[in-house]
Amino acid sequence: MQPAKICAHCGLALRGTPTVTQMGAEEKQFCCSGCAFVYQLAGGGQEGDSSESWFLILLALGTVLSGFIMSFAWVLYLYPNLPIHLRDQLHYILLVLATPVVLGLGYPYLKLAVQEIPHGRLSMATLITLGTVTAYVYSVRQTFRHGHDVYFDTASMVIILVTLGKYLQARARARMAQAMRTLAKETPAQARRLRGKSADQGEDLVPLDELRAGDLLRALPAERIVVDGKILEGRTTLDESILTGESLPVMRGPGDTVLQGTVNFDGAIIYQAVKVGEGTLQAQIERMCAEALGARMPLQTLVDRVSAWFVGAVMLFALGVVAYYGVLRHEPLLGFLNALAILVVACPCALGIATPMATFVGLQRAAKEGVLIRIPENLERMSKVDTVVFDKTGTLTDGKLSVLDVVTSVAAGVNRNALLQIAASLESSSEHHLGRAIVKEFRAQGGELLAVEDFQNHPGEGIEGCVLAGEEVYSVLLGTSVSLLNKGLSMPADLEGSLPEAGLESRVYVGWDGAIRGVVRLQDHLRPGAESAVRQCQGQKLEVHLLSGDRSASTQLVAAELGIKQWAAERLPGEKVDYVEALQRSGRKVAMVGDGVNDAPALAKADVGIAHQIGTDLSKEAADVHILAGDITLVPWVLSLSKKTFRHIQENLFWAFVYNVIAIALAAIGWLRPVMAAAAMLVSSLMVVGNSLRLERARGRRGKAALWDSSTSDSLRPAAEKTEVSTA
Repeated sequence: MQPAKICAHCGLALRGTPTVTQMGAEEKQFCCSGCAFVYQLAGGGQEGDSSESWFLILLALGTVLSGFIMSFAWVLYLYPNLPIHLRDQLHYILLVLATPVVLGLGYPYLKLAVQEIPHGRLSMATLITLGTVTAYVYSVRQTFRHGHDVYFDTASMVIILVTLGKYLQARARARMAQAMRTLAKETPAQARRLRGKSADQGEDLVPLDELRAGDLLRALPAERIVVDGKILEGRTTLDESILTGESLPVMRGPGDTVLQGTVNFDGAIIYQAVKVGEGTLQAQIERMCAEALGARMPLQTLVDRVSAWFVGAVMLFALGVVAYYGVLRHEPLLGFLNALAILVVACPCALGIATPMATFVGLQRAAKEGVLIRIPENLERMSKVDTVVFDKTGTLTDGKLSVLDVVTSVAAGVNRNALLQIAASLESSSEHHLGRAIVKEFRAQGGELLAVEDFQNHPGEGIEGCVLAGEEVYSVLLGTSVSLLNKGLSMPADLEGSLPEAGLESRVYVGWDGAIRGVVRLQDHLRPGAESAVRQCQGQKLEVHLLSGDRSASTQLVAAELGIKQWAAERLPGEKVDYVEALQRSGRKVAMVGDGVNDAPALAKADVGIAHQIGTDLSKEAADVHILAGDITLVPWVLSLSKKTFRHIQENLFWAFVYNVIAIALAAIGWLRPVMAAAAMLVSSLMVVGNSLRLERARGRRGKAALWDSSTSDSLRPAAEKTEVSTA
């Protein structure tokens, strides 16, 4: 994947038509004219470095000069009949004071406007440049011709107020982008790599770019995990909050996965590197966030088009006001002032930031809870969801199964232990949670796994392969009864309908040579929070469905316990897609919630696919939204957040548009002076920013920050139960 191009100031990825400006011999690209302006005036650089300090010094000097300009201007306003020689002296003083403000702080606006006009683009820079340059040039002409009225105060204060507003906007964008980049700084630059296969042979500190998959690494207490890997020796607790949003540490031991960026608490462990560099979960998260921050909502594209037409319409309207006052009312000076106020107050700054500001805050707020949203468009789609379809096994149920029983057919030719050995041997090559439970049960009995050849995984249907048992070779198929029957295997009479039900039971059927030979029965439990998640969805007036590939009896039991009225069982992946399509054809907007690749077709087909309990390869997931923690209650939470975000966007757009229209009308009739118009424009932008930032206060699971909030990495928290991550 090619890295996204980013704004030279705030660091957000670029989409659409970026603002381009020439900095010396180098061409720079920016996400908006505000970032381009701040970057140019500051001399280049991002928030927090010396260039920002230089920018603030320039802004402060400009503000001081504008203060003097306003003081002298008020003398002219209060004493309009001053002697001509005194008035001329004040005009020259105002010219000297206003010139560095207009030409210094105003130069980036003029430069951007000149660069945009040849491309046929009209923007905020066009309006500001036209207004301030007109006021300044008119005042210079009046000064040298000994005229009565000058408007240096208007030209300078408009520049100061607009600059302050653009700086606050650009700074807010830069801070949000920086928050999304904090994680990269959390990983150490070096790793403890073992020299041999054991710790006795010593270790070396090596740079991370020298690590390769298969290297053995050591992590001491209070150190960070440097790559994705698997624990070989030792037990410890890990703080995974920076990735999953789970504020409590989790227990980890041999065979468990560890992820880059997490903190090792209290035990020394040796782990084997599985994924390094760009393959780690952390790197995938960073890429996904770059894509999310750089992408645009369809609504934003529409707003951009409206803004471009809006600027042109405002300029024509301002010319009409000048003509009206100059020709019909014979008050050209009043027409000039009113038109100037229109140009200033009509700046579509608030309209331009209404959507991206709320979107960025919503994405960041979700990330703090351990929820990754691939693109902003998913926020808009989630806000329209009215139906939530939950997968059963591993989603609403815990997925931590235990083997309840192993039953063989009379005609199987093997006993229950042999059947379990064959099933466990084949499942040892699978990452499915059902398979892990079977392997765990067999190993607990002290058995030895058999060799497997030609292993194949069929997500949602089962697995197959050749199991070598001495001189016998079994071409084994393993999966649900429906999938095995569809593959042509027959069901023995002594297995069909003869097995008792046992609560939340799942069954894995094993067959070869054209017949099902036995079944492994596994016991499951409802996931903590499942009932709350369903209840919260229903509380949001969402229609909840349960969809499973498991048996009807088990699925019906889960549906009854959770109060879900619509459910369907024994559905293969293709049939799950058909189920989702049927809902969509009836006019429903569907969110499908599953546990990853196993539900990929249905996740991809739904209007919004939500994957939770996922593994460490996000690139293979078909979901639009990823819940990195195992908390199923984050499903209704993120759906609620999307509705709040979209509501804030609508409020921002309504406020920005209505505010501009009213302000333009007031300016046209002379009730809004140019300086007041500049202040009104600043207030409008700050209102939009403030309304967007209210999303930061959206209540989360525990009110804890995660992912790109570096404060989480500075605290140690009490231990908690282990959270298992499924790659199914």
